[in-house]
Amino acid sequence: MTALRGIYFSGLLFLGVLTLTSCRFGNKVVNPPGTQNPDTLSGFYETDPQALKVCATHESTKCADINPGNVPDEIAVYMSNPLYFQVSDPSTGAAFIEDPFGVGYKLHIFVDAQGALSYIDWSAPAQLWEDPACTTRMYIEENGQLIPATSTRIVTISNYALKMAGRMDLRLQLIYTYEGECKASLQAMYNCYDDVNQCGASTDSANKSRHANVQSLFNYYIKQGVMEPQDILTLTNVAYDISYQ
Repeated sequence: MTALRGIYFSGLLFLGVLTLTSCRFGNKVVNPPGTQNPDTLSGFYETDPQALKVCATHESTKCADINPGNVPDEIAVYMSNPLYFQVSDPSTGAAFIEDPFGVGYKLHIFVDAQGALSYIDWSAPAQLWEDPACTTRMYIEENGQLIPATSTRIVTISNYALKMAGRMDLRLQLIYTYEGECKASLQAMYNCYDDVNQCGASTDSANKSRHANVQSLFNYYIKQGVMEPQDILTLTNVAYDISYQ
């Protein structure tokens, strides 16, 4: 993971890479009026997670190779098998990945005429907790290849017969970083993680909401064994590296 630089997390920042999609039923795509996609690459592709590494940097950097079936939910929601790939602008190669029925968010990516996939982006800094001196950012890098089908293959999902365009090889690297003067913010988040009554909100329901959010932020990495709850106090980044084929 040395190529991943340093890490952080705010689930909302991921929305800069994702946008909401229109609904798709079977293999019919409903496009906005006056638009079309005259490309040869859009379609349904099969892919499965093959390798997954998770890291966290606090007092030290700790990484673990884990079961690729434990893909984080924020990736699993659209990296389904099969998934849908669509070229949104053939002139630039702009494209996106989403679930087969177009429900939820889509992951942006670029593709060239040979089916090579790539994307690199940093999100804008965002305030982590209540102190503007501590911000978070997300780094994402995607690289891969579309592999065209050599024979007809039909996959049935929810009574829809989907013709596969091929398979997708893709490597996704995501890093969430904590930057600036974060000691006070991380202390407050640790307190909230440990005790719902220490979340600093004005109502019980707001405290419960904060507590759930903080737990969802760190529990994935804690469950994978790369950090303990007390490591929140010195956390500088978290990351994962997933390979699909």
